[in-house]
Amino acid sequence: MLVIAGLLVWRLSVPGPAFTAIGGCNELLNANVLAEIPGTEGAEVEGVDAATSYVTPASVDTSCSVVTDNGWVESSVLQVSISRYSAATEQDDYVLPQQQHDLLFRSPIERALGDGATTGDGVEIEDGAGGVVIADVEIRDLSLGETGQAVDYSNVEIRDEYLDFEDPDDWAAASFTTRNVLVSLTYEGTPGMERGERLDAVTDAARLVKQYIEATGVTA
Repeated sequence: MLVIAGLLVWRLSVPGPAFTAIGGCNELLNANVLAEIPGTEGAEVEGVDAATSYVTPASVDTSCSVVTDNGWVESSVLQVSISRYSAATEQDDYVLPQQQHDLLFRSPIERALGDGATTGDGVEIEDGAGGVVIADVEIRDLSLGETGQAVDYSNVEIRDEYLDFEDPDDWAAASFTTRNVLVSLTYEGTPGMERGERLDAVTDAARLVKQYIEATGVTA
């Protein structure tokens, strides 16, 4: 009986087969998704796919934007970037996308916060391209896929040795991996939104994107 129970737990914890294709932006950010994310109701979804076989590690990348128009200017309230790595990564239990997630998203914020902290004020985060983001930060772990996190940035200042940037509004970000797919989201929220509300919203958006990746995905 214990052996059967152990096999059941193992089956439930092992990721499924690799994706060889997933839905496009309008499928992943459909009307049901937009209806649940504040500030995206009735917005337009724009997107582009690009194969990056000349980059190491190679992937097929999809960039999606949820664009609103107030009559004077368009703005992207939600951006989703998806990298689908080779189905062969299944052979190594999808280590590659998890490593890329930690390299691009988890490690920079953890280094900046230090000592296992999950919040900090005036945190300096290097962007890897000569720039620094200075912000009040809060981080949450996400129980999505194999690894994931959500981060809120408020009171943001950007310093760059080459370019001058206008300091952006507050925003939240989420990132996670599911099998051979790496997903990152950036969410600006709505005026007056509190930190916890932005984190809740970007977490909901990540959960829904993962749901529709699995619903639309084709597996090897």
